[in-house]
Amino acid sequence: MRIVVIVNARFKAETAEQRRRDHDSIFTREAIARFQLAGNFSHHAFVRSDDEREVVAIDMWDRPTLAEVSGFYQDKAFQEAAAATVERVHDMRFYVDHGWSRF
Repeated sequence: MRIVVIVNARFKAETAEQRRRDHDSIFTREAIARFQLAGNFSHHAFVRSDDEREVVAIDMWDRPTLAEVSGFYQDKAFQEAAAATVERVHDMRFYVDHGWSRF
């Protein structure tokens, strides 16, 4: 089952360089290996053009269940890493692929 997770959040850091460092500190080589082992095959973060502290992160997963994917975001280590960089999470949504045509 393919699952897309879309997270809208606000970074704590005031400068673009610090926000990049904060974001990238979560995605170390070891962390990326854990994400991939858990089924996360794509992560993209985009900042809003009129307020660069606002970010949307899009994660794509290939896991058998939605519960497994949502459990990853509830993991204590992940929560602590995110809390160190993000002021608040506005919204987190989970979308499931139903096999519709795509390109």
